[in-house]
Amino acid sequence: MFRFGPDAEEYGVTAVENLFIRDFLPSAKGDQVKVYLWGLYQSGRDGAFATLEDAAAELNISASEIAAAMRYWERRGLVTIEAEDPPRYVFHSPRQRASSGAGFEADPSYLDFAESVYAAFGDRRKVRPSEISQAWEWVQDMGLSPEAVLMLINHMISTSGPQFTFKKAESAAAAMREGGVVSAEDAEAYLRLDLSLRKGCEKVIRALGKRGRMASDAEIAMYRKWRVEWKFEHDAIMAATEETVRGEPTMAYLDGILSGLRSRGDARTGDQVEKTLRTEKDEYALVSEVTGGLKPAMQRQVAVNLYRQWRKTFPHGVLVCAADECRRAGGGVEEMAMLLSSWEKKGMTDEKTVSAYLDRVHQANQELRGLFEACGRDGRITQGDRAWYLNWRDRGATLELMTFAAEKALGVSGNKLSYMDSILNSWLDKGITSAAEAAAEQPPAREKRPGGKKGVTAQQFPQRTYTDSQMDQFFSPFLEQALKKDTEDGDEQ
Repeated sequence: MFRFGPDAEEYGVTAVENLFIRDFLPSAKGDQVKVYLWGLYQSGRDGAFATLEDAAAELNISASEIAAAMRYWERRGLVTIEAEDPPRYVFHSPRQRASSGAGFEADPSYLDFAESVYAAFGDRRKVRPSEISQAWEWVQDMGLSPEAVLMLINHMISTSGPQFTFKKAESAAAAMREGGVVSAEDAEAYLRLDLSLRKGCEKVIRALGKRGRMASDAEIAMYRKWRVEWKFEHDAIMAATEETVRGEPTMAYLDGILSGLRSRGDARTGDQVEKTLRTEKDEYALVSEVTGGLKPAMQRQVAVNLYRQWRKTFPHGVLVCAADECRRAGGGVEEMAMLLSSWEKKGMTDEKTVSAYLDRVHQANQELRGLFEACGRDGRITQGDRAWYLNWRDRGATLELMTFAAEKALGVSGNKLSYMDSILNSWLDKGITSAAEAAAEQPPAREKRPGGKKGVTAQQFPQRTYTDSQMDQFFSPFLEQALKKDTEDGDEQ
């Protein structure tokens, strides 16, 4: 008989009592108020939405959020849920409920829960009804037992203080649910572990020099990862903090150290980690002895890996010898790898052989430098100079005899070593092996070349020639740089 006109929906009003605005709106969340007002509006219309999904599309929130909001208003006594599927809600007047004495909290379980929450805080904090309702949702939506939620609230009070946010506690509740924590017994074990992790994390923070503050949630999460996921014992983590002295002592730096330990082995106890770090420190001292000063500079683990690769073939002493030669010549990692490869091809893989080889090289270099000084020769030692030297040594010439020949060449112009070669071969052909015997001999005249053209003196001696293999056995191609360096150092002196 009576009904609203078609324009009532657009130009009409929905009555909201002042009592609702004064007593209920301040403690409710925004979406809860949104759902209440929308439901109140729909209750005065024909043909209301049949499903929560339809309502969710209209309000731009999820159907579960609408259902949770309606449960909230049911607990406040303003709504009665008559059916769930399809949903049917009855709205009540706040003023009428108050005047009739019906009250606003209709759920006895919720009332008991609320009283327990108020008791947990006591006079340390005033808890808002919306916060209690939020905590009750962890029971309704997450499936936690009321006892488990109350244990969580007490845990938050003891660890974060009574002023913690319920949003932070909700994250902890979600973590409990993901961990399969439902009952009070589950919660007790879970929260005991959480307390242990917090205390352990704070000990680590103090060990890192960060005193006077509580551990942050991110730091506790990191510590939990080390203990629960990576299986490190607390003593192992504390032992690893000793390594942070090499850099900025932070949790992030410690995380990198533990990650490296985890990837390199199974050390998880304090003793195991201490032993591993001690062994690695001793090894790195050897690595530094080899790679220190070589270019380019390498990261620690890269240097260790390279050192271990070389150690498969060479003992540590050989690597030190090779590194010393490279540093003397200004070479780097690449040159050292080439030198070691050359030695490996020649079968020079033990320290005794390499040391003898280098002793011969350095002796030859030193003696050639002395001969240069005796004959007045300037410049660096060349491969041709070493060929003469090898030939004289091969024929039995002593350093004394070579030095006497060098003194004879002091006043000679032109190629002094060519002149030395001619007189040394003359003496050796006659069996002269001492300087005294050579002094009694008249030095031979220098042969003149036909047409007055100057020959290539480095190729004029008639003695035996050397193959590349024979030359390599005495002088490494790379060590020419070291010999050049020795010559230059000698010239500077």
